[in-house]
Amino acid sequence: KDEPGKGGFVMSSKPGLYDYVIVCDFKSLYPSLIRTFNIDPYSYVAPADRPKHPNKEKYVTTANGAMFKNQEGILPKIITDVWHQRDAAKKRKDTAETIYALKIIMNSFYGVLGNPACRFFNPEVANAITSTGQEIIKLTTKKVQELGYEVIYGDTDSIFVVTGAEDADDARKIGKKIQKHVNGFYDEYIKKEYHRDNAMELQFEKLFKVFLMPTIRGSDEGAKKRYAGIILKDDDTEEMHFTGMESVRGDWTDMAKKFQEELFELVFRKKEVSEYVKKFIKELKSGKYDDMLVYRKSLSKPL
Repeated sequence: KDEPGKGGFVMSSKPGLYDYVIVCDFKSLYPSLIRTFNIDPYSYVAPADRPKHPNKEKYVTTANGAMFKNQEGILPKIITDVWHQRDAAKKRKDTAETIYALKIIMNSFYGVLGNPACRFFNPEVANAITSTGQEIIKLTTKKVQELGYEVIYGDTDSIFVVTGAEDADDARKIGKKIQKHVNGFYDEYIKKEYHRDNAMELQFEKLFKVFLMPTIRGSDEGAKKRYAGIILKDDDTEEMHFTGMESVRGDWTDMAKKFQEELFELVFRKKEVSEYVKKFIKELKSGKYDDMLVYRKSLSKPL
């Protein structure tokens, strides 16, 4: 029970300011891995029972060495049923809560397999999911790079790709091209290497017109789970987006959020920033933002 669970893969980022970055992510990665590789407590082959030279048509070996019978397991069947329910709910245009609840149910199976309170608790089975997920993201990165595009970041189930596009339409075409190429590759690869049908699906999810990958403070190394940019929607409307930055953290002041959002807006629009910074500092010292200099911290334990 003391064995730590293996987490998702987070790639070291390449910091910088980029134009036309696309985000591609796998639709429900962990549930689709369970389906693709038959990661299933009932199909699990204990170490003592594993053949030395397993027949690939009879056994599936995942990235961490866990082995499963190559059959249709119970857990993959349950997930497939919930998956179809979710797709049907989307088609019926059910409430967002219904669709989200079905997504959470699918994703919860990985969590319970790694929880000692679960009767099917098995660290090797849980780590089969995350280890294989890590290998899939690394292999996907390699396949995208083979197409001639730079991958600047990867996080659990997604990759961030610099397209080198001239405009938004060009970037969207590249996103669709990458999506089609990677999905076609996995359909063949899973059939050839594992004698199974592929359930993984890469989706071209977002297009950033401008994208900033910051460095870790006081270092040249790229940050993880921290980035910002301007997202271009399908109708070409623009939206500022922050992940892991001060502007979306609850424990920073409203003043810090205001400064960061306005400063980044200028940077992304390629406008002069030094005068803005000087003016902001002057206004701050004059007391203009005193009402915004409040730090809030949630107390989760008794004082």
